[in-house]
Amino acid sequence: MNGVADRIVLTDGGMNLRIAIGLVTACILSACGPAPTLGESYAGPWQEPSPDVMVLLAKKDIRGCGEFYQKTSISNQGEYAVACTKDGRNWDGYLAWPRVDEVIGPDLTLVWKIGGPPYQPKADGSVGKLNEKSQ
Repeated sequence: MNGVADRIVLTDGGMNLRIAIGLVTACILSACGPAPTLGESYAGPWQEPSPDVMVLLAKKDIRGCGEFYQKTSISNQGEYAVACTKDGRNWDGYLAWPRVDEVIGPDLTLVWKIGGPPYQPKADGSVGKLNEKSQ
């Protein structure tokens, strides 16, 4: 073996030192679980866009958003998912960071990856409203 623990001169307590190093390493590695999915990161409800997100989208010349909503990331402070639509049926997704003046998108699948659009067309073809379930 060529590990750090093998380079330590083993005395009466050497085996205990190896065990302790192994336990510490296992504890550190187990605390580093898998990263949350997008759906888990944006688990909250869709909301009306905040002024800082609206300004950022305008500054970055994001067009075609007759209507848009945002979800706040629960794992990354200052990060937002934005759902944008022209017609209430087709949604583009963006990730926005107003504090650092950055937007990524459009992504045609992002809105679906985080739980679906704020609302969907109703059975009669009309368009719903924010957080209203389709019928």
